[in-house]
Amino acid sequence: ADVPEIDVFNYDELCRAVVDEAGLPLPESPAGDQGAFFQAVRDLFASCCADVAGGRYGALVADEGQDFDSDWWLPLQLLLIDPDRSPLYVFYDDNQRIYSMQPDLPVPGEPIQLTTNCRNTKRIAELVAAYYDGDVETRGPEGLPVQLHVYEDPAELLAKLDDEIAAWLRDAEVAPGDVALLTARSRDKSALWTVKRLGGAVLTDDPWERGKILRSSIHRFKGLERLVVAVCELDTATDQLLYVGFSRPKVFLSVYATPAVVDRLPEGLGKRE
Repeated sequence: ADVPEIDVFNYDELCRAVVDEAGLPLPESPAGDQGAFFQAVRDLFASCCADVAGGRYGALVADEGQDFDSDWWLPLQLLLIDPDRSPLYVFYDDNQRIYSMQPDLPVPGEPIQLTTNCRNTKRIAELVAAYYDGDVETRGPEGLPVQLHVYEDPAELLAKLDDEIAAWLRDAEVAPGDVALLTARSRDKSALWTVKRLGGAVLTDDPWERGKILRSSIHRFKGLERLVVAVCELDTATDQLLYVGFSRPKVFLSVYATPAVVDRLPEGLGKRE
């Protein structure tokens, strides 16, 4: 994003930027209905992108293509110098389809299969493989065993997280900025947002804020990574969401689960505490 010739947006940020550039007023939406607001901004973007930003880009790279709705592609292609011939790359993982989008990819022919896992240790990849449909080679080191912690209620969850995070920072000398705490729940239903510190470190909601431990929903963290990740509050998580959450850490994964969730996890998962 710091290269002048490259623009980096998520889809809704791009829509908002073009609508602002066109000088169009932002739509009003019912209180609390963010979905209606974003859809209205997307519609405005589609209606004005050709006039405002048509032919602006020489190439387009779309990540997380499985989350793009089918009617997003035409406006994006209109941003290209040549909508039919300019380079367009789409990266897509059908195993991560956690939204109810219906992608109709504008790329003809068979996809190129990416079959090498360059992120996870082999121990983490073994767990991730239980939720992945396909063959992948993991080139990382063996790594540490995945840890499994069983808890009964939010108070016990926070107490166990507090102890383990303190050990990560003290004994393993992990930097707070290399740690992420992920939940399958929304912010207003998660115990992670009832505290400001864990293990002696300050928590943040900003994935780019340095020196603090990130807390995030699995949904919002999709596509990102950290050296050390703890995943918790998984009672309503689908297998696709478990796949996303478990594949975020590069070096160490700690899973926090209630007894009901433990019964859904692969047998022999890590150490149970």
